Amino acid sequence: MPPRDLALDTEQVRELVARSGYEVTTRCRLGTTFAWGSTGLASLLVSGIMIVEGARDEEEAGDLYRSLVDEGLGIPA
Repeated sequence: MPPRDLALDTEQVRELVARSGYEVTTRCRLGTTFAWGSTGLASLLVSGIMIVEGARDEEEAGDLYRSLVDEGLGIPA
C-alpha cells in the first residue's frame, strides 16, 4: 500500500498496462483492471492501491506492483 495517495492518471495507467503486455479488462475513473499471468486479475486504483488476485504469494504481488508503479511510472513506493 502506498504511503500516500498517488493520484495516478487513469489513461497513463491504462497505456502502461497495455504496453506491459497485460489485457485491460475494465477501465473507469477510479482505476484499471487487467488480466495477468495465466489466471490472475489485478486492479490498479488511482490512489496507487493495487488489488491482486491469483498471486502465489505477497512477494509475487509486490513484484507486479513494483514493475508497474515504481519502474513503469517512475513513482517510488
